[in-house]
Parts: sequence; C-alpha cells; structure tokens
Amino acid sequence: MTQFMTQTELATQVQILKSSYENAQLSKEEFNALVSSLFEQAEMADVYKVYTDLTNEERQMAHFAQLDQNNIVTQVIVVHNNELLDNGTESESKGIDFCKSLYGTDTVWKQTSYNGTFRKNFAGIGFLYNELRDAFIPPRPYATWVLNNSTYQWEAPVPYPNDDRRYAWDEYTNNWADIGEKLT
Repeated sequence: MTQFMTQTELATQVQILKSSYENAQLSKEEFNALVSSLFEQAEMADVYKVYTDLTNEERQMAHFAQLDQNNIVTQVIVVHNNELLDNGTESESKGIDFCKSLYGTDTVWKQTSYNGTFRKNFAGIGFLYNELRDAFIPPRPYATWVLNNSTYQWEAPVPYPNDDRRYAWDEYTNNWADIGEKLT
C-alpha cells in the first residue's frame, strides 16, 4: 500500500521548494512540477487542481488559520471577502467573528495571506503562529536548520551549492549531498 504524506510533511516540503525557487536553485517550471508532484503524493491533486483553475477574482478570498492552545495551526479555511466587510472596508476582526460563528466562540483564529503581505508566510497545518513576530513559521525541517529572522523560513547552516547539480540536505554530515542529477 502506498504511504501518503501528512499535511505537515507536505507543508514543509513545499516551503523547502519555495525557498529553493526564491534562491534561484529551481526554475519556475521545476518548482511547479515538483509542487504538483507533492500534491499528488499527498492525495490532494484534486484540491490543487481546483485551486489552480480558479480565476484571479475567485482567488481573492480571505484565509483564516485556526490555532490550538500552543498557537499551532490546526486548519486553514477560506472565507468570502464579503464576510470581512465593515462599512465597506475589510476587517480581520469581522472575519474572526465569522469563523467563531462557525466553529465556536472558544476558537482562536488569525488571518493568513497567500502572497505573504502580512504574517510573513501563508499558514499551513502544523505551522506555529509567533505573536511577538506576528508571523506564521513552518515546522523546522531539520534540527540543525536556523530561522531567518526576516523571511521566517528555515535555512540550512551551510549555503546550497551554486553549481549545475541537485543536492539534498544530509543531517548526518550537516551538509548538502549531491543526489546525482544535473539541473536542467
């Protein structure tokens, strides 16, 4: 039987790919192909396809992350922007009130943003919300990785090699290991 990724594992892998893309280690095409593959592995291909098929107008929905007692994200939901309107202006507190009306007044919610315009990163299940930094922080992928205090992404203690090869992090050697593939 095939073993599928948990949502936390998926979120972590997507964040690693995003970091590689932002650091020019992956082309846009490679990034999109790898993310698509991850979603398929996580049995979420249908969800991903539905999202990518949406028009830009349909994507202008608000997203809210539910937090547990330790500020860990337990779910992320989509809320129509109309639910956030307060005299014609979007209000996070109106969105939180809406979420509480659905899930209970004792629940805790924070708005999150796909494009990172606030709270640094789009929240995913297993992410930590840090109140002091007002940031969603992804799960730490490896014990030796350190948090970048401007992007709130985890980074390897050794920079990714800048050549035409692909590498994977090797926690045992605390370095990048060549996986035997050339970048295209």
